Amino acid sequence: MSDVQFLFAILGGLYAWECACWINRGGVFFSNWIGRSWRVQHPATMLGNQRGGFVLAAPIPPLGAVLTANQFPFSLSPDGVLVFVSPNVNPGWRPTQSGRFLTWEEAGHLRVEGKKFLLQKEKILSASTVTRANHLLQSLAAISKLTREHREVAIKNLLRGGLDTKQIKALHQDFDQQVRPIRFLANALFVLVFVIAPLLIGFIGLKLVWLGLLVALLGLSITTATLFCRLHRKFYPAASDERFTQTLILAMAPATTMRAHDIASRPLLENFHPLAVAHHLLDADSFRRFARHLLLDLRNPAPPAFPSASPQTIATELFYRRLLLEVAEAWLAERKLPAAELCRPPTPADETCHAFCPRCEAQFTSAAGECSDCGGLALVAFRKPS
Repeated sequence: MSDVQFLFAILGGLYAWECACWINRGGVFFSNWIGRSWRVQHPATMLGNQRGGFVLAAPIPPLGAVLTANQFPFSLSPDGVLVFVSPNVNPGWRPTQSGRFLTWEEAGHLRVEGKKFLLQKEKILSASTVTRANHLLQSLAAISKLTREHREVAIKNLLRGGLDTKQIKALHQDFDQQVRPIRFLANALFVLVFVIAPLLIGFIGLKLVWLGLLVALLGLSITTATLFCRLHRKFYPAASDERFTQTLILAMAPATTMRAHDIASRPLLENFHPLAVAHHLLDADSFRRFARHLLLDLRNPAPPAFPSASPQTIATELFYRRLLLEVAEAWLAERKLPAAELCRPPTPADETCHAFCPRCEAQFTSAAGECSDCGGLALVAFRKPS
């Protein structure tokens, strides 16, 4: 292998790494490629751990779009904040959670350093991004200032705000219009690096084309970085440190610059619940399947539903989960998707199936038992036809 071939192999490896996106558990990755259809990706179980996993963005032109959405990482009640949620928007196990309970007075003293939530020097939680951490902190700070009597309404409004599809649609449409020049430049840079440059070097020779290729490479990279900085400033005005770092990297690292549009879009809808983002992006059948999983998980969380036997912990988890279920079912009913229809029990796959898991809907030949994939959740027997 020649030095030039080795260089392109390294560039290809770096670019492949940039296409692999790390997603925390509790988050959902939405992506599209050719056409307008969106698909859901969850953190990989084989290429991941208790905290998250990798998903793959469209690697070759025409480069698509990616968005992420996250469930709220705290269980809230009028009495306090629990750093644990029993629902899980992803298949499989829950994300790692501390189970720490905070009074609202303690929650009012939380601070953020980068992505980390700190209470004095104790790390409470690590968010997916800096913008996500700041949003969560502002939400908790606003509720902590209220009296106990007003907190329930504030928590319900917070959950409803995470399901605001009108705001999601408006934000996404505005962003999609303004990110197009960046996506076009990212595609052009990919073609330059992996198509035009190898052809020119192969047919003409490196000595005759290196300067022109370098000028084109720097021009595309710096222009992309400049447009990224402007876009980022508009949609993420508080993330100045992150913006400076990303802009600098984009100007100097072509493998990263080719994914500039993904870097800009990933945090766009991260503060909305995956249910609402799925409704905005997915087709009707895909959304029904997605909503069904979320409702079944809310109604039948995998054991243990509580991180400890503390009365405060149990009361807070139950309050939050019941309120979230109430808000989600009401939201779905407004869209002509009643919960009773979405959560209808499955039919047996064949005559040997006698029970099913109420969460993952795996079917079993025994009439009683537990689903090991869902933490030992008790099985439900199929109703015998009358």
